[in-house]
Amino acid sequence: MQEKDDVMSIIRVVDTIRVVAASSQSAGTELPLIPLNMAVGFRPETPIDRELRLEIQSPGDGHLAPMTIPMKMRGGGDGANVVVPLLFNAKEPGLYWIDVSFANRRLARVPLRVAVGSP
Repeated sequence: MQEKDDVMSIIRVVDTIRVVAASSQSAGTELPLIPLNMAVGFRPETPIDRELRLEIQSPGDGHLAPMTIPMKMRGGGDGANVVVPLLFNAKEPGLYWIDVSFANRRLARVPLRVAVGSP
């Protein structure tokens, strides 16, 4: 949530998403697309103009298509935040990892578990 004074509030932080799978005779069990927002924040000392890269590793050790987001940061300790809307296409339940990279350097790994069943 972005306030009028440009202060960001992050609400409802989750690391497990429960979905109800749809059954299809031809494809078996299908998981729905999952809409998510991912917030990433930085506080660089020097100005930076690079791409933020998100890459998702599936439980079966496959990788979903990476996303790149251009970011310009003023530096001087001023914070830079980005909220990335994701339409997460989980192919299977289990633990996914979202690798957050900047300038070809992984900065964080964010876990996201997809579970099938009632919320």
